[in-house]
Amino acid sequence: MGRSLLLALLLAAAVSAEEIAVRPELPNTVAFPATKARFVRFVIHRTTGSQPCIDELEVYAPGGEQNLALASGGAKATASSCLPGYAIHQIAHLNDGRYGNSQSWIAATSTGEWAQIELAGETAVDRVVFSRDRQGQYRDRLAVHFEIRLSLDGAAWQSVSTVKAVAAGVAAAAQPPSPQSAGPLDTSDAALARALEQGDLTRYAFLCEARTCWRVDPTDPAKRVLGQLAQMIDRFEARGIEVDRERSELAALVHRRERIGADPDAASALFFDARNAKRNLFFRDPDLKPLERILFVHRHPYNPSHNYSVILDAQGPAGGAVCLLEIPVIGGRLEPARARLTRLFEARQGVARDPVASFDARKPRGITFT
Repeated sequence: MGRSLLLALLLAAAVSAEEIAVRPELPNTVAFPATKARFVRFVIHRTTGSQPCIDELEVYAPGGEQNLALASGGAKATASSCLPGYAIHQIAHLNDGRYGNSQSWIAATSTGEWAQIELAGETAVDRVVFSRDRQGQYRDRLAVHFEIRLSLDGAAWQSVSTVKAVAAGVAAAAQPPSPQSAGPLDTSDAALARALEQGDLTRYAFLCEARTCWRVDPTDPAKRVLGQLAQMIDRFEARGIEVDRERSELAALVHRRERIGADPDAASALFFDARNAKRNLFFRDPDLKPLERILFVHRHPYNPSHNYSVILDAQGPAGGAVCLLEIPVIGGRLEPARARLTRLFEARQGVARDPVASFDARKPRGITFT
């Protein structure tokens, strides 16, 4: 038996073994004999529970380290369905190069679902890599019985691997608290999506913070924030910053919390008022003065080819600009909502990168275009 045939048989046997372990927080590699394909389909027969979720679906050529499935490389993601109503769960997240539950795809149903990558061109592939949440927050919805199918035209399919896996570290691990609420706060995916749809990024950030903190410290979010605000007031006062107004505001917020009772709407309103009070005090910090003028680049992500290419020679899609963000100080406090953006140089058909401010920070210098 030839060496290549023996290797192919071993790989095929390995990915079909019952003892294979997959983990929700790790990249799980499914290897198979090198086969030419234009379409790669991940068919999901069973999960650890509920609809399947994938935060990234990757495809590799034999011996290659470049992910061929990336949208930035010309690949296109499709799927049998997508859970409606959630901005953080989209088909496009299958191959956007970003990991985590907030950049994932969830199918609409729990059976008969699939995710697919149409490559930029016909090529030989021998590996598919998938994960549920590489940030390690969620362990549910993990595919444990699935199949890899390949096609040259999207019509005729060849099954190259069927896997019945063991979900390692899922049953024994403590499941994270439900993301649907943090005490009286609605921090569900739907609530986050509504904040984004309304363009209220501050509210979205506050909800994400409350949801994250609740996982490690299930304290009433308003109580936690009021405690942090009290500590911040003490620190500012110790630095000689006048905080009488903030102390009065804190006292009023504490009094409100004592009278709320079991009213979830009042508790939610209190949390946001307390969190905004803390944010407003933070923006009074004199150490933030350098943020009044920020020089930055607006561009597409680079397409790195090795560890240091982002620094040295990375290329990327054309467009973007070198920009200046000016945040005014009003009443001794930075006001990001009134910031003014100026696009200093447009890249047009080039790529803007590496702006360097002059020593007096009055004009950009050393700007390069590629």
